[in-house]
Amino acid sequence: GGGGGGGHKSKKQHRQARKEAAARSPCGVDVLRLWVATADWTSDVALGDAVLERAREVYRRLRNACRFCLGNLSDFDPEADALPVERMRLADRHMLHLLAEHSSLVRESYSTRQLHRVVGSTLALATERLSAEYFDSTKDRLYCGDADGDSRRAVQTVLHAALDALLLSIGPITPFLAEEVHEHRGAQRPPPPVERVWEDLPASWTDFDLARRWALAERVREELAPLLHEARVGGRIGGAGEALVEGRCSP
Repeated sequence: GGGGGGGHKSKKQHRQARKEAAARSPCGVDVLRLWVATADWTSDVALGDAVLERAREVYRRLRNACRFCLGNLSDFDPEADALPVERMRLADRHMLHLLAEHSSLVRESYSTRQLHRVVGSTLALATERLSAEYFDSTKDRLYCGDADGDSRRAVQTVLHAALDALLLSIGPITPFLAEEVHEHRGAQRPPPPVERVWEDLPASWTDFDLARRWALAERVREELAPLLHEARVGGRIGGAGEALVEGRCSP
């Protein structure tokens, strides 16, 4: 018993030492630029290990989202493989709507020099909308579907657009990350982010009616979450994917 406790304590001390070493490690230029972009310059600007670690975490999350997109676009040629909105599923069309909203907000934020809004919106897009939702929900279509089928090509079309939005958003703030990601894009890649400007996105991407219906579906999902959790704990289902939910509403 005593040996096990000592081993656990040693592992805990080792993890703490690694965290402290990471906090003391030099920051890359992009991390420092993220710190500047998110700092509230209307009051005293804070700087310290905790502040820089938050900037590092933002950098890691942005990088991870770009990496997922890159990893699933190696066989995608936007000229030959991109699908029109009409051939996409609702989830794909909703993601395009979110990209259009994000692009509009970022363009406005840059024009008014509100860099913290640029970083905040891009981080939310990368972590909440892409990593936590869209990436997770489309893995079966990417990895198990027909390589050239509409389902997989639709996801790739959205990932290509999402990567574009991420690079254009963070390019002026994290130029080294944007350049590194761009260099790993396929042969049919667009010009480097530094040479591009924001362009108007297709009007078909914006769909407020779909966004309203999607928001309603998300509210229903939030109501179902505790019920599904209770069913899992009770052993009636192994996971949410095994549940068959019947919804009824008054006319």
